Amino acid sequence: MPSPIKFTVQDIQPIMESMIRFVNSIDAYQGAIQYINQNIIKPDTTYFKVLVNDGLKRKDKKHHSKTDFRIDTGINNSMLKSILSSGGKTLTPTPSPQCRHISADYFGTRVFMFPTPKNQAKNCRAVYNNNLIFQSNIKTDKPLEDYLMENPIVMGDLVQKASWAIGYYRQKPNMYQKDMDAHLVNMEKISLISKTQTIRNIPFMQTIEHLRQFLFDVLITHHTPQIALTPEDARQHLKANKDDIFNKAEQFGYIPDAQKMIKYQNLRDQLAHPDDLHFIGGPQLPENCSEIVSDFEGILTSLLHGDNIKILAVDAEKNTDLVQKSLVQLPDENLFNNVNAYQLINQLDTAQTLLGSYTLPTRTNGKPLTGRKKLEALNTLGVLSQNDVTKLEEVTLTRN
Repeated sequence: MPSPIKFTVQDIQPIMESMIRFVNSIDAYQGAIQYINQNIIKPDTTYFKVLVNDGLKRKDKKHHSKTDFRIDTGINNSMLKSILSSGGKTLTPTPSPQCRHISADYFGTRVFMFPTPKNQAKNCRAVYNNNLIFQSNIKTDKPLEDYLMENPIVMGDLVQKASWAIGYYRQKPNMYQKDMDAHLVNMEKISLISKTQTIRNIPFMQTIEHLRQFLFDVLITHHTPQIALTPEDARQHLKANKDDIFNKAEQFGYIPDAQKMIKYQNLRDQLAHPDDLHFIGGPQLPENCSEIVSDFEGILTSLLHGDNIKILAVDAEKNTDLVQKSLVQLPDENLFNNVNAYQLINQLDTAQTLLGSYTLPTRTNGKPLTGRKKLEALNTLGVLSQNDVTKLEEVTLTRN
């Protein structure tokens, strides 16, 4: 059923453009997944190689005080809360470090590293025990702790490998090296697929955001008397009640199904704050997005008074060579840049969650500090350096 107003393509151009990007991203995602499934993924040994049991020679098991440091894993707080709330009984004890250490989380696993002042970064080795060692090819002469803190990509690689390898080793301590290699390849593949899924997130989020803003403006312009006494009252009501934007839009005939759009708006909100569910992998779009596309096309058909409008992929990215590269470092000029952008959202959301654990002063009206004032307060506490404040402010602007 057509909407009460026949809009032009120019009227809804932002919705159309983001919708095309969304359809293109779905096409690119399907091509990438097909490539991943049809090609052999090799373990990434750029920074660390995982050696276990028969993969270790006798000389490899000899301790080297300058390069070797202990590594272990436990459960992070989010995962622990999830397990306890669901009545889980099987818990891996989290180490209680009594000495200087570095720790980082990877999807529910907390990885603990215990470098000593003697440890050098050059050819360093993270040692779980004599039969499981993470051998690096790092060549710098910097102190190990400084190097890891200055190179988050390297530390992230170690944290990821440790979370994959240590848990598997605990289950099968007598495994062969080929078993560990096969496990790491499988985990690399799962990680690559998970990362590739995010290529669709941002264009989906933009589509629902543009649609919501468009309907908001239409309701204020044409239906204020049916919502509130004044345009300002109507604006405040709709801003405070986002669901009502879609409910009113359906009531007045602009969209066919408000509940579906409310569901997509909620998914958009979850995708915008992935750390809320980070310990179980975070929110995701469905594997098959054809229903979402069909629902958006139904709205376009209504708004444009069209005849079953369909959006087809235009210049979709199908260069499978791109998938062979790290998805974090893909060029900006293609759809895979969506992966970089969504990773920024994920990383900043995680950082904000961690910073939220600190107790900060409030404003004079009792409300919490936000923006730069919050960052400056964290600087005063010694949590952030002044350089951190500047960088986080810049990154937050980019993220928004």
